[in-house]
Amino acid sequence: MSLSEFEKLYKEVVEAVPEPPEELKKLSIKSVVKYFGFGALIAAIGVGSGELIWTPRAAAAFGYVITWAFFYGVWTKAVIQYLGMKLFLLTGEPPSHALKRVFGGWIVIFLAAMFISVTPFWFVSLGTLSAQIIINSMGLPATQQTPIFLVLLAISVFLVVFSAYLKKALSVLEWIQSGIMIIMLLFFWIAVGVATRPDWGAFFAYMFIPVPPPDYEPWVKEVAKDIAATPVMWFILPALGALGAGAHEYIGYAAVFDEKGWGVPASSKWEELRKAFYKVPRSFKVPIPTSGDVRLKLDAWRKAPLLTVLIGFIALWISTTPAIILAIEVLRPQHLIPSGIRLTAVQAEWLRIIHPSLTVLWWIGAFVAIWGTFYGIFEVYVWTLHDFLRAFKKFENLTRSTVRKYLWPYYVIATLLLYSTGFSVPFLAAFASAVLNIFSTGLWGLALIYLDRTQLPKEFRAPLWYIVFTFIGAILYAFWGLTNMIQAFGISPY
Repeated sequence: MSLSEFEKLYKEVVEAVPEPPEELKKLSIKSVVKYFGFGALIAAIGVGSGELIWTPRAAAAFGYVITWAFFYGVWTKAVIQYLGMKLFLLTGEPPSHALKRVFGGWIVIFLAAMFISVTPFWFVSLGTLSAQIIINSMGLPATQQTPIFLVLLAISVFLVVFSAYLKKALSVLEWIQSGIMIIMLLFFWIAVGVATRPDWGAFFAYMFIPVPPPDYEPWVKEVAKDIAATPVMWFILPALGALGAGAHEYIGYAAVFDEKGWGVPASSKWEELRKAFYKVPRSFKVPIPTSGDVRLKLDAWRKAPLLTVLIGFIALWISTTPAIILAIEVLRPQHLIPSGIRLTAVQAEWLRIIHPSLTVLWWIGAFVAIWGTFYGIFEVYVWTLHDFLRAFKKFENLTRSTVRKYLWPYYVIATLLLYSTGFSVPFLAAFASAVLNIFSTGLWGLALIYLDRTQLPKEFRAPLWYIVFTFIGAILYAFWGLTNMIQAFGISPY
């Protein structure tokens, strides 16, 4: 296919893009409600373990002085996420297609290799945490962890297989994660309002101005020796990584646009365009219309990912804020910090101080959130691997159903083998966070900046302030993630 033939095809494709719904042309409450589901999915996949475990650990250990880390950590990921979604929606070129075409196949293979090898760490971590919640809430002996873990794994696999069989995997996932977000927001903010008097001055004073985190206080070294033995940044960064998920989830979220029916991927001729991208050279810029009715149509459609990202990350930040406050105002004065087998137990104090009977709400909310993430990533990671593989022409006709047949058995086997090694949950989560949610996110962010500036006309590019913010955040994520990956092997620059 010549470039002129491709340009002709692209013009036909964009002209066949359906008209955006009215709620995108004229934003309203209805718009927020309609796009809340996918936004909640984006938020809740990262909220489960990030907000309930890793964020409270760091907040309880250091107090308000590190609120800036959570604020910038969350919103750096938000701006990166929107760049990837916008690119696919406007060009019709799937994320990994664009990476391979512009940078070469090496970057896709590199990201895919990290994805395949490290994602089982999250399954073990989240499955173990879900089992620990049941053990701690019911007062069961720690020896019951393994059988409970196995039952939860079996139930999760059954549910994802059944929903995929019904071809409702995405809609079921959105409903579950929407419920999770609503439950968590309700429980946490009630606890903040009834049981605490936050120092909002300190909260906002430290939220925007980064300051180096201090060393551990003596009480932390006394009550949580496992934490005190960890270098400060190696301890804090998993908290940032777990919040808002990472690049491999973001690639999956963007790749599902053909199923969502948004923008250029919603065109009836999009499949023909997708396959034509295999023949487009690196230097080619997709001829996106910059005027006329088609331009107005694409402008309206790009509000869909913008709404989704805003809803998702506002919900994430609103959910993170009470977790930070409750850890600082409730756990820290009592010298309590989630560690060891009690990674999910001490947070029950958030509601116990209102009334002891309310701790049951914590256990329900915590289980729903963490198990919801455990369940959710089974499906999200299918989208990601499918996108990685279809970047290569050999897999141009690959379906998500085929990916599920091979990926899910791999995850079950890899999860069981990794669980049997006895690695600690904090180590597994910290390493997975360093690789997938910090380093890869930084690398993905830098690649998206380049794609935004070189593949889109100036009318659709992100403004300079947006690019600068994204660049600084992506550089820091890539550097910190790489540093923490090295730290995992005992070779620390700290």
